[in-house]
Amino acid sequence: MHRHSGMRLRLRAQPQSARLLRQRLSLWLDELGARGEEIFDLSLASTEAFANAVEHPHEPTAEVIEVEGNLDGRTITITVRDHGSWRLHRQRAEGGYGLPLMRQLMNIVEVHRQPEGTSITMQRQLARTSRSD
Repeated sequence: MHRHSGMRLRLRAQPQSARLLRQRLSLWLDELGARGEEIFDLSLASTEAFANAVEHPHEPTAEVIEVEGNLDGRTITITVRDHGSWRLHRQRAEGGYGLPLMRQLMNIVEVHRQPEGTSITMQRQLARTSRSD
């Protein structure tokens, strides 16, 4: 019985973890029947969200970033959650393209800031899935 409804990752809050995120996400999306272009776009948007989660938390309360992926019909939802409030100033001088890029690659991008952490929730419709609807 194949059940590929969701993916959950807890990754160390460091830039090197982005590689593992891309690998796991690509495998999961491939299993769901996503096309190569969709996998690329979803991976890029998720990596950008992850980079924000590594960079922004000020005095993080946990050294992990949680990434959750779900499929509902043909809609993929990916949530990247950090622990800690966001800094006002960015560390990366060349930064600033993250959210606009995510919005270009995904159908919906929502940022939820709370004292205990920030989550970025992104959604995109897939052309098809390996599931029979």
